[in-house]
Formats: sequence, C-alpha cells, structure tokens
Amino acid sequence: MSAPNPKVKSNKNSLSDKNWQEYYDSKYKHHSERNRARKEDRRARERRRKREFIDPLAARDHDERRDLEEKAGLRDLAIQNARSKNDSVRSRLKYGFLWLGGAVGGDARYYQPRFRYHGLVSDEHELLKLFVQYTPRAGVHRVKRDRQTGAFISERNQHTLRSGHTKAESESGDSKLLALDDEYITANARMRGLIRIDLDADFATTDAVLSACDAAKIPHPNIIVGYVDRDGRMMHPHLLYMLHDPVAFCGKAKSEFKALWHKVSRGLTHALAPVGADSGGLSNPLRTKNPLCPAWTRRIGAQQPYSLSQLARYVDLSVTDEALFSSHQDIPARSACTITDPEKPSMQLFNELRLFARDIAPARIAAGANEDEFYTEIIITALEIAARTGSTEADARKTAASVAKYSWYKARNAKPTLSAEELHSRQATAAQRTAEVKRSKTFNAIMSAYNQLQADGEQPTQKAVAAASGKSERTVRNHWQAMLDAVAENAAGTAVEEPAISSSSVKKKRSSDDFENQHHGNNETKVFAEGKPKPPDFNLITLNRNPKRPTSPSRREMLYQAWRNSKNAA
Repeated sequence: MSAPNPKVKSNKNSLSDKNWQEYYDSKYKHHSERNRARKEDRRARERRRKREFIDPLAARDHDERRDLEEKAGLRDLAIQNARSKNDSVRSRLKYGFLWLGGAVGGDARYYQPRFRYHGLVSDEHELLKLFVQYTPRAGVHRVKRDRQTGAFISERNQHTLRSGHTKAESESGDSKLLALDDEYITANARMRGLIRIDLDADFATTDAVLSACDAAKIPHPNIIVGYVDRDGRMMHPHLLYMLHDPVAFCGKAKSEFKALWHKVSRGLTHALAPVGADSGGLSNPLRTKNPLCPAWTRRIGAQQPYSLSQLARYVDLSVTDEALFSSHQDIPARSACTITDPEKPSMQLFNELRLFARDIAPARIAAGANEDEFYTEIIITALEIAARTGSTEADARKTAASVAKYSWYKARNAKPTLSAEELHSRQATAAQRTAEVKRSKTFNAIMSAYNQLQADGEQPTQKAVAAASGKSERTVRNHWQAMLDAVAENAAGTAVEEPAISSSSVKKKRSSDDFENQHHGNNETKVFAEGKPKPPDFNLITLNRNPKRPTSPSRREMLYQAWRNSKNAA
C-alpha cells in the first residue's frame, strides 16, 4: 500500500480479526436481548392503553365523538397492517426466502433461476450483522391532526428504511426484516457507518476486485456485493467499507468529521477510477446493492471494520472535481484478465457534459442569457459528444436535460467566493456585533435588577444584583461603575445612552475620595438604621476581598489605612 498520509492521525483497532468477531458477537447478543425486553415492555404498555380506550359512543360532545371515531378507524387499520406484517415475518422465518426466477435488480443481464434460501443472510458473518445495524429502522405510522383541515392523518417517519427491487425504486415498508431481502437498500443517512464505491465494470473473478484494490494501493473492502454469472465474472460490484464508529450527520454534528467522510469517499473513488469507479455515484452515496439479499453474491474482504482516519491514510484527501471527473479520460489499458467490460458511453457522455455545463454556466448568466438558450447549447454539445462516443440521441437529450437543469440551478444560486482577507473581515465584524449584543443584554439585565431592588426597598449591593440578574459577581463588578453613572444620569433627567462596556475588567487608579465612594453600596458596607453609611473613623468599612487570595494586606487596604491615619491626624 502507499505511504500513510501524515496529516491524519492513525487510529487502528488493536483487536485481531478473530477477537473482533467474538467481541462483536457477544455485544450483538447483549443488545438483542435488551431490545427484546424493551419490545415486550412496549407491547405490555400497548395492551394497557387498549384497555383504557374510551368508547366513542360514551363521548358527550359530537365533535369529540367524531374525533374518537376517526382515531378508532385509523387504529383498526393499523392493527390490520400489523397483523399482515407479522404473518409475513413469520412466514419468512419459517419457510425462508423464495426467489421465483428472473432479473435481479431489474437488469436483464443479472438472471437468477428459481431458488429458496433458508435462514437470514446476516447470520453468515458479523460484518453482515454490522450492516444491519447501519441501516435505519422500518417506518412507523403515527396518528396526528392536520393543522389545515383538522382531520386525523397517519404519517410515517421520514428517516426510515427505504428499499426497492430496482435502483430507481425506493419505498419504505413496515418490516425491516422483509425490507432487507430487497435488491437495493439505502443506508442510514444520519449516522453513516459505511462508504460505498460503485464499480461500473465487469471483473474476471471476485479475487480480481481485490487485486484491483492492491494495484490502486488502497485497503480491501469489507464487503463485495454484485452478480456473478456462470463464467464466474463479478459484474458491476459495489464495494462497502464498514466503519467501526459511524459519522454523525444530524443535529450538532461536527463539520470536520462530515468533511472527512466526504473526502475519503472521493479519495477512494478517485483511486479506483482506472478500474471503473463511478464518480456520479457520489451524488447518492448511501444507495447500494443489498448484501443481505440472497439473490446477490457477496464476499467478505477485510475481516473487521476500519476507522475513518485509518482509511484517510491511504487516499488523497485533496481531490478536486476536475481530477475526479477527468480521471475517466486517462484510464490506462485495462487488463483482459481483470477488467472485461469497458466504460459505458453514457457515463463518458455524462462526465464530459457535466464539466462543460459547469464551466460555461456562470459566464452565460453573467452575459444575460436565459435558461432556454443555455439548454439549447447543452443539447448541441451533448449530440456532438454522443456522436463521438457512440451514445444514442435519446440518451444524449435525456442527459442534457438533467445536466442543464442542475448546472443552471447551481450557477444561479452559487455563493460568492471570498478571499481570506474578506472572510476574516466578515467574521471579525460578525463577532464584534455579537459581542455588542451580548454586552447590551447583560447591561440591561444588571440595570433592571438594580432598579428592581431599589423599588423593593432592598440594598442594591453587587452580590444582591448578581443574584437578582443571574450574572456572576465578576460580571456585575465590571459593569458596576457604568451602571451607577447611568442611574445618576437617569435621576438627573438627562438622556441616558447605553455605555460601551468592555468585556474585560479595566482597573483604574482612584483617589482616596473615589475609593471611599466605591464602597458606598458594596456588599460589606455597614449602614445605620437611619440609612446613612458610618464614617470611616469607626473602621467598619471592610473591603470585598476574594477569599481565594492570600490573607496578606492588599494594595487597596494599605492605601485605605494610610488615608485613615491621615484623617485621624488631621
């Protein structure tokens, strides 16, 4: 293999292949038992809920009775669907999977005769069980009220398992076990635990696929899935690289891990481009041939999953679109013992037309051309490429329509590219504006707490203001002088402008009078019953010192003592 990428830290799994399989099998059994117990608890709660169901005829109001009847009808329909699903699941587990014979995946070249497969394909290897884990759950119907019509509707969760018998077919079902028998399946998009590479070529054997990976100096895939004909050729396989830790693409997922996942996918595709890797498959990277479908042929390559950083060590993470799509143009002479199927003319048409449309679209928009003129130009170019590559006119027009629509939309909605200086300037301006808004909210909260304490007849000390405003004493201390100035200006009847308070504490030298006035309102100031502070001669003014600091006299205490001595001497 090639030299590791020094920019990415290696994170290899220390377990051997056998130890990992034993570890995963024990963990799989533990989670299966826990999920089985949870399912039983859920069924018990459902039975209790059914017993507590209110009879629609017992409702007092007509509208309430109608709503309950609608809910009851939807519930009966859901019960019928659940019973039908459970019957199908029991039949599948008892009699196995029956293939009636025909084309696998809707492709006439992939013919399989009639056969029956008993059991589950995932029991063949732990990596296949891991693949089950990296697919989402089956769709669950829930009853909700439509906000516009007010009627009750039954909807399915959008993040559900989608499968189909062809590449274009994608449907969500009620049973995950039955959906995993379909020829094509979509992996979990929110927690991505695999990377799929689509090879548009026919290999002499499955070993030739691994030899192609060795020639490209990349690791072997964990799962190879495709159709093997009577001569033993692996036709258009999908390579699946399983990840030990899935990458989160939902919620507050970190962007650097999502970017690394995309870079590794592009790097693997670029490395296998000489042997037919489909760069267009990156637009739908989770749609794959289902290795759990008994109609496909599957082979296990690497015996345990990879980490994302481990895969990144063997690929180029700086692959551009030009390098990715032009790599098909520089394909070397393919070995007859390894690759027996050349690149399809339609794929070459798509790659050339996509690059051409992407390059000219911004210039045409800047020149004031409309979408129809752009579409006409793409059609003419597509027909020229089709005549050179051998594609049909129908394929050229169909490809041109989709490429022109997508390229025009992307060019019209493209964000302006900023230089490093402009980006830094915008980020600094936004950060300054955000800091000003936060300072303004903090100052207003402290001011409101101070006024509220005064209105309630309480002493507005720094500690009391901090407790009332929910801010720390340090924050209140930083804003204290500016707030007192604002209160004084407000009492004098002048217009009060919100001061610009620095976020950091600014220490200033004060005179002895300012030092005395500073503690008029401090939390340690003693007050007579008449409401006047005691004079300093009584030595009852103590400083608000931090208890975490040493007990030695501070500079302020020494200044205060010198001032006090001078007052006594006078």
